[in-house]
Parts: sequence; structure tokens; C-alpha cells
Amino acid sequence: MSRGLRVSPLLLAASLALLAGLCQAQVPGSLSTLAPYCFEKGLPAAYQPYLDTSFLGEEQHALVGTVNYSYYQFGPLQQTSSPGRPLIMITGSGATYSDWTPDLLSGLAQNREVIIFDNRGIGRSTDSYIPPNGLYTLGDYASSTVDFIAEIGLEQPDALGWSLGGFILLTMLVDFNGNETLSHAILANTAAGGPGYIESPDSYADYGDSDSEPLGFLYPDTQTGLDGLCRLIYFNPAMPDDEPTDAQENLQNINFPTVNDTSISSKLGGITNPVLVLTGAQDQIVATADAYQLANGIPGSIFLQYQDSGHATLQQHALSFPRFASAFLDESEAQINPQ
Repeated sequence: MSRGLRVSPLLLAASLALLAGLCQAQVPGSLSTLAPYCFEKGLPAAYQPYLDTSFLGEEQHALVGTVNYSYYQFGPLQQTSSPGRPLIMITGSGATYSDWTPDLLSGLAQNREVIIFDNRGIGRSTDSYIPPNGLYTLGDYASSTVDFIAEIGLEQPDALGWSLGGFILLTMLVDFNGNETLSHAILANTAAGGPGYIESPDSYADYGDSDSEPLGFLYPDTQTGLDGLCRLIYFNPAMPDDEPTDAQENLQNINFPTVNDTSISSKLGGITNPVLVLTGAQDQIVATADAYQLANGIPGSIFLQYQDSGHATLQQHALSFPRFASAFLDESEAQINPQ
């Protein structure tokens, strides 16, 4: 399971900029030369156990139409007589399942089965279908993910979607009978577009632009942001090797809903699933106001905001978030009130 150091290009861009801002020094242009900075700090003792990722088990495959999905299925990691529903996790644009961190995955899998997978056509999930215009649509992702869930035998699982994964999950909820095929939904660092949608200068349109400023895209320019980045650098070599190619990443440069696109936002009122909307107050990719607007549009949804967090909220707060997620997914009496 162990491999050489690798982080997706988008995470690397944020990493370089964040370290540059905090160290107030010129940062080398490769992750291999950045790593010693974090290694000198050392990995806090609370995170040491997560360097062992054997709990993930073995890579599995499922053939769904033209897609050969690569996935891992693991948990519950603790003995329990009443496990929670399975949780399927849908990752973001240009990301693969190796960009989840093991502390987050272990925390979520303590009392339930967790499934992580590479989206169609990226990482180790190969796809013989090439979209006519060279780009997948949200519908392409959503329909295939719905079929993947059915293929591996999940019935009404809970689902978590981060960034692009949130848009995919939203599309599943509003256009692919998600009210019946899914149970609870967690929408992390995502939005729905439509009237009132805020497109900041550091929006999706600028995310992959080499001339744009990547600082704060994923982690805030704070000490806790740096700590989150260092954990990512420590954990990454222990995760499965599913680095995407440039051609695969290009397929994910989809057109996200904008202020003039109501294809998702106009249908939010029809969602009957319990929904948790998660955001970071310093997210410069999806504005906090957009996440709040999303939550406001879904009847009965819960809005959860981390104050000191950027776009990588789940990874930055990997130890605390699973507690809130379990409280929501299991509908317990626990308070959801992060700092």
C-alpha cells in the first residue's frame, strides 16, 4: 500500500502557496523538497496510528457499463451490534480516493461501512466512453455513480460529496431519484448555482489557471491550515497509488452551475432526504454564502461551518468531523457545534 510522495496538482498548488505565506521564504517548486519542512515539525502523536492504512483492505473493481470502477470498502472498524448505514464518499474535481486522508476515513468507519472510489475516467477507474465534447457532464457522473451503488449491492446508503462530488450528489438527489435510492446526504464545500450565486475571483473558473493565486484554495493561511497541509504530506505516501493523468483531469473540467443556471437550484425544495451542508468560513472556491444559500434551499437541512477552514474542510478537521457526521447520520442527540 505504501508508495512514493504524491499529491494531486491542485493540492500541490495550494501547498506551495500556503507554505510560502507562512514561512515567509521562497518555497521550492516541488513537493519532495517541501516535505522536509513538515517532517521537521513531526507528526503529532494523535495522528501517528493513521500511518497504518491496512484497514482499507484490498482494492476492488466493479464493471458498470463502460466504466471499470476501482474502490475500497471497509468498516465497521469497531465491534458493534448496531452499525450505521454504509457511507459512500464522492470526491472532487481532479482528486482521487488517495486524496482522502486516513484519519478522516478511519474516523468515519468506526461504526459503519465506508466506500471510497475513483470517479469515472480518473485515477484507477477507467472508462472506454469518451464524451463527444471531451468533457463529462454532471449527469454523466451522477447516473454512473447511481449504477455503481446498485452494482456493489448498497441499498439506500448514506452519501457524502465533497466539492465536485457535492455537485454530483446534488444531481443524484434532484435528477436521479435520490429521495428513494439514498438515505442521508452530506454536501461538503459545494453549492447549487442559480440566482444569488457568488462567483468570486478565485472561483472554479480560475482554479486551474496557472496565473491565478492559489493561496487559500484548499487550506487557510493560518497555523491550523499549515498543520492540515503537513498531515496531508505525511499521510499521502501511505494511501493507494491512483495518480490521475493529465488527460483524465481534463475530462473533469466540467461547466459547473452558475448564477444563470437553475438546473439544480430550482429543484432543491423537492429534496426530502436529511441533508447536512458543510463549509469552511475561509473557503475561496465555494463562498460561504453559496453554501448557506444551498442549505436554505433544502427543507430541514443542517448548516455546519468551521471558522478556521478553507476548501479542504474534511481533511483539515479530520478528527472532529466524524463525530459530527455520526451525530447527523445516526440522528443522535449530540450537538453539532464546531469551533
